[in-house]
Amino acid sequence: MNTPRIAIVRAVLLLSAITIGMAPLTATAGQTGACSVFATSTNSGSADLATTSTWHVREGDTIAIQAASTYTQRQLSMRMLLYGIPIGLESVTGSANSGRETIVVNNFSWIARVFALSASTNSCDGSATMVIDDRSATNTLVGGLGLIFGIVGLFGLLAVAIGRQGWIGGAMLGGLSALGFGLLLQQTQTLDPRNVLDLLVPVAGILIGAGLCAVGRPSEQMRPRTVA
Repeated sequence: MNTPRIAIVRAVLLLSAITIGMAPLTATAGQTGACSVFATSTNSGSADLATTSTWHVREGDTIAIQAASTYTQRQLSMRMLLYGIPIGLESVTGSANSGRETIVVNNFSWIARVFALSASTNSCDGSATMVIDDRSATNTLVGGLGLIFGIVGLFGLLAVAIGRQGWIGGAMLGGLSALGFGLLLQQTQTLDPRNVLDLLVPVAGILIGAGLCAVGRPSEQMRPRTVA
């Protein structure tokens, strides 16, 4: 391996380490605006979602959410966050100063163990994380797919690196592996799904994958030539 390539690899690994170190920084939680949101559950107590960033519940809970505002609210948007990216869940319009919703946790616990949710109306915004304590991180759609993506991407990356198949394939597989393991880490609460800086994890995977598969690949000029 020549000196310039060693320098490139060191730079890639250093940048990757920095980005992974930044990713666990948590996003600011809470609520803004003239609204109040209270939640009560059958087994896990109650929470003021305007001040509580993380609420722990159990699969057997039934949750009642009560929202109120001093101003008339005309629209509501609900989103789930992964890597800080909002995924729309519901958008409704109307005219009300208060509302009540009942949720059975067991109806959606198969999707994820950790739900990072955000909501906004015409005058209020808020976000909170709900954790289902008695649900395994890998026994959910998000966590299970994350584990599969992580393992498949990792083994694929090793195969490409050993076979010296090029940095593009390495970058794609490194990104897939890091994306998957990042989803799993969000479901174990190691990473905060509300934090857009979590995207630095798959970025680091892309850089590491590209760097590993670019190192040691012989150039056309360096390949031995055979004489017939």
